[in-house]
Amino acid sequence: MSKNNLFILLLGIFILLLIIVGLMIVGNPVSQQGLRYDELRLSDFFSIKYRVESYYKNNNALPPNLQSLSNQSNLKILDPETKKPYTYLISSSMSYRLCTVFSTDSLSSNNQSSYNDSNLSNQHKKGYDCITYTIPN
Repeated sequence: MSKNNLFILLLGIFILLLIIVGLMIVGNPVSQQGLRYDELRLSDFFSIKYRVESYYKNNNALPPNLQSLSNQSNLKILDPETKKPYTYLISSSMSYRLCTVFSTDSLSSNNQSSYNDSNLSNQHKKGYDCITYTIPN
């Protein structure tokens, strides 16, 4: 094998190793897409939480369903990936749960979502999971 061919072979192996290491560090495109969907879901949940608290302040009760909030501007109550409505479950007079199917596990060591660090109440498992919210006093 000539020196030129050996150099090309070693260069090819080096580039392949860089690509593999890069994917390990950044994550594959599919997992990154799932992470983006989860960030959108949590952003929607934050908006819903704000609207529920506002509704509670004005009515001294939780809204009966998300549809009663959705006529207020552009509140997103549909999952960005599945286009199915988020599940809204009233737990008590001052607490409720928002549920959907998440693409990632927020506790996973390779989940680098900005929502992960910002609020422990946003923790969720991969798959169908709920986040509980309580109206502040």
